[in-house]
Amino acid sequence: MATTPCSVSTARASLTRYDASVKPFFVFCLPLAWCVTCIVGFQFPGDEYGWWALGSMAGAWLALLHNFGDIHQALAPVAVAGVAVMAAVGRGMDALGAPIRDWTIAWIVVWILLATGGVAFDSLDLVRRLSVPAYLINGVNVALYVSVLIAISLALLRRRPAGSAIGS
Repeated sequence: MATTPCSVSTARASLTRYDASVKPFFVFCLPLAWCVTCIVGFQFPGDEYGWWALGSMAGAWLALLHNFGDIHQALAPVAVAGVAVMAAVGRGMDALGAPIRDWTIAWIVVWILLATGGVAFDSLDLVRRLSVPAYLINGVNVALYVSVLIAISLALLRRRPAGSAIGS
């Protein structure tokens, strides 16, 4: 029996198989960028490792499920969990056809806005306690999260059928 493009088995197969025509950019780039920044950010964690936890939230959720005792025992498991999460997000972005150029621009612009905003408020006691390297390095991952949301939103908006209105 021949399978037609509209058959259920074809639809099921397309959901379980990775499309070879999709360029695997985000599935590799997001976890790599996130992991490097997570590990470097651990060396400059901020006050009580707060900035590191914020920048590493893609894997830091693991600390809610497991008590590591010492924060230094958390780096490897948090990095592995975060890489898995970011790879899954990256695979979804690749499948959606998220715009690489727009994502890159958003990542850089958001990071610059975070960096200049934080340095501008350097007179605040909170920022003074955090250290500028902690703020800048862990801010890279915070900007990464925001840029991912922007790129996914743009990809979804571009996939919308022509003539369809939002909310209709």
